[in-house]
Parts: sequence; C-alpha cells; structure tokens
Amino acid sequence: MIRRLFVASALSLLAFNLAGAAPSCPKLDLRKETNALSSWLGNTGLNKDQRAASMAYLKKRTAAWSRVPLNAAGAACGAEPIAARVVSCTRGMARDLYAQSTKPLNASEPANGELRRELGKKSASIGELLFVGAASACQGAAIEAFGR
Repeated sequence: MIRRLFVASALSLLAFNLAGAAPSCPKLDLRKETNALSSWLGNTGLNKDQRAASMAYLKKRTAAWSRVPLNAAGAACGAEPIAARVVSCTRGMARDLYAQSTKPLNASEPANGELRRELGKKSASIGELLFVGAASACQGAAIEAFGR
C-alpha cells in the first residue's frame, strides 16, 4: 500500500507541475468539486462518520490555501481554484487507491500520532486512511507547484 501511495503521489506531483508550467490554470469551482467528491464518497461503502471524518480532514487542507504564500503560477491561478484542484485530485487518487485496496474499506486500523490528532479518533478505517493519504499527496503536490 505504501508503494501505491508513493506512485500516486509522484503522479499527482507531476500533474501539478505540468499544470503549474502553464501561464494560467483552469478555473475549477471549489463547491462543485467538493460536492462531487462528497457524492462519490457516499457510494464507496464508508459509513456516515467515516465520510464526515474524511471530508473534515480535506476541508482543513483546502482551507489552508488562504494562508499559503503563492508563487507566480499560484497567484495567477488563485487560492480557491488551487483548493478545488486539490479536491479534484483527491477524488481521482482516492478512487484509484480504493479500487486497488486488498483490504475492505471499512476494516479498522489504529490511528497514531499526528493522524490521531487530525482525525480525532483512536482508529480509522482503511478507506479513511487511503483518503487521508490521497488528500495529503494532492496537497503536497499543489504546494510544490503553487507555493513559495
């Protein structure tokens, strides 16, 4: 699973770097992307609490863009469209990770350290953990491409 996250992270970084090289970026609507992700999560088999924890984690990541110093490409794109791209990237990456998971998405694993603090619970489902990995990889790729 770690190898898959690394490969997915590398691909998302490449995608953001290629997009960041353009003089402007496509304008995505954060609300539409968030609604699409929420709708998709509703069809994954995760329960309501797991979906809520996943979305709350992502909301913290996307809200941070109002405080991230942007480079020239980021300034041209804007904080909200970048956040929307993180959401869109998360949906795509999580979809791929969920499809490749060899464990049931509702299976529980311990959540330790920073993850426990971020999610606010002692254990998390495989689905939540994969979602957090996808969101973190997409956020990291976006920071690399658009942050200073």
